[in-house]
Amino acid sequence: MDQIGIGLAGLGTVGAGVYKHLIQNRAIISERVGLELAVRRIAVRNPELVRTVDPPAEMITRHWEELVEDPAIDILVELMGGLDAPYQFMMRALDAGKVVVTGNKALLAERGVEILEKPQSPVASQSLNQSGKGSSEITSSPSTQF
Repeated sequence: MDQIGIGLAGLGTVGAGVYKHLIQNRAIISERVGLELAVRRIAVRNPELVRTVDPPAEMITRHWEELVEDPAIDILVELMGGLDAPYQFMMRALDAGKVVVTGNKALLAERGVEILEKPQSPVASQSLNQSGKGSSEITSSPSTQF
């Protein structure tokens, strides 16, 4: 089965939940999408911090740039919070041709137009579903297929 490499930028409450979900539900996700989603790297501010999940130490880095530069990572998930660092991360990732997923509503409200106007860049955007809860939708350029 083909693999899609995932990089997580952030491993706080939300990032830990995303990691845990991807690991625990790997078989179900693979069966449904026809691809194996493999978490390859995780960027964190403080690697020594005790967390609710315990990914392998070799997966952890302090530098989000390593995720962007890693050819084994196809999809980057921005879970950093804030505005400046996530913006820099997303723009560099899009320049590198990566698919980017974020739920950072503050960033999208502040700089979403700039992000979404990147030519031929796949981006996940925040939307509201009918119940009013936030959900992420992946939109991509026609040339991006897995």
